[in-house]
Amino acid sequence: MSRILIVDDNREIRMVLQRHLRKKGYEISQAEDGKMALLKVGQEKHDLILLDVMMPGMNGFEVCQQLKQEATTKDIPVIFLTAKADTDDVIAGLELGAVDYVAKPFNHKELLTRVNTHIELKAAKDIILLQREELKQANEELKNANAAKDKFFSIISHDLGNLFHTLIGFSSFLTMQTDKISAEQKEDFLQSIHIQRASQKGYSLLSNLLEWARAQTGQITSKPAVLNLDIILNFKDRRKRQKNTMI
Repeated sequence: MSRILIVDDNREIRMVLQRHLRKKGYEISQAEDGKMALLKVGQEKHDLILLDVMMPGMNGFEVCQQLKQEATTKDIPVIFLTAKADTDDVIAGLELGAVDYVAKPFNHKELLTRVNTHIELKAAKDIILLQREELKQANEELKNANAAKDKFFSIISHDLGNLFHTLIGFSSFLTMQTDKISAEQKEDFLQSIHIQRASQKGYSLLSNLLEWARAQTGQITSKPAVLNLDIILNFKDRRKRQKNTMI
């Protein structure tokens, strides 16, 4: 249930507002001056404040200014209750952070409509802020999960790379020693060629996987190289002449 703070030095006005707002299901707190209002918002959570402008001591503008300077109260909607519908006063209140104003003597239906509207807007804003925090947390968790995944792939690539290095080295050794082994060993050697080819292909795939993992973690670096355009253009010219000759 939403709680509204009524701040006015006129007790009769506070009681009338309280009666109408309670009929609509709102919980009500009262304050007779600015200092008590600031004390109330520090003690209880409020969803909206109806704030009189002209009060002895601390006026409504000063109260609103202090509310908007505090992190715990700056988002509470403030509706000014003013006996003067003076444009300058209205602008001053809105510039201080108030969301609306109602001129005295006020129409109760109009007041209730404005209160309901800003209560609903406040509730919607609270939901958006909560969803934003949840989304921020979800993004952080996803970022951590991706980092763990990339680290895993890097480790797998490194470990399997060592294995393929061993296989390739063994196959190369057999190739260099082919004239020193028996016929039976040669048969084994012929089979080892397939092992070598498979190992080289697998190692190439793992190298690509390792490069992908580095790119995901921002560890890959570019290597600028000089490109000779004359070679490319000459190659294209030769290909073109070859095609013309064939025709």
